[in-house]
Amino acid sequence: YFGNIGLHPFFMTFERLFVFMLLVLLFSGADRTFSLRMLLQKRSFFAWDSIPVLPQRFIALQLSATYFGVGWQKMALPDWQHGEILIHSLTGRWATPLAFFIAGLNLPLPFYDASLFLLKFFQFLLPVGLWIKRWQWLFFIGGAIFHVAIASLISMWWFLIMVPAYITFIEPESVYQHLKKWFPAIV
Repeated sequence: YFGNIGLHPFFMTFERLFVFMLLVLLFSGADRTFSLRMLLQKRSFFAWDSIPVLPQRFIALQLSATYFGVGWQKMALPDWQHGEILIHSLTGRWATPLAFFIAGLNLPLPFYDASLFLLKFFQFLLPVGLWIKRWQWLFFIGGAIFHVAIASLISMWWFLIMVPAYITFIEPESVYQHLKKWFPAIV
């Protein structure tokens, strides 16, 4: 039903991500962790059963591939070689009032050229940085700022799903230890 109604005309990147995550989560056993199933079976929302980490890794790999593909595309496409594309984005059909305000500042073109270079550099490093434990938190923050900026400047809010999905790059045991500190009821 969802495919027939919404996906047949375009099937954009975010729609592919949503469907991929849905399919992985459907078969992952995720309902055995912090779920209604555990509440009904073991009388505690905080109860959990061990589940395989492979589905989590599939989602993390898909996020990395998405960032890598989009970053590579921006490196190669002619329109993404100069900062004018950012000006057009800030004044286009999807632009928000904040974007129009920024565009109205009449910042010089070298500012947009430098911004585009930094954007492409960050987006190219992001799929690697998300995997490096030592620097992960910087890329989590940078990715969150990146997606919030996109949502607030050009109304592309659906990619905000990427930010909570960053948890797939963290070892489950580490997440468990943090949750146990914050919620002592977790067994």
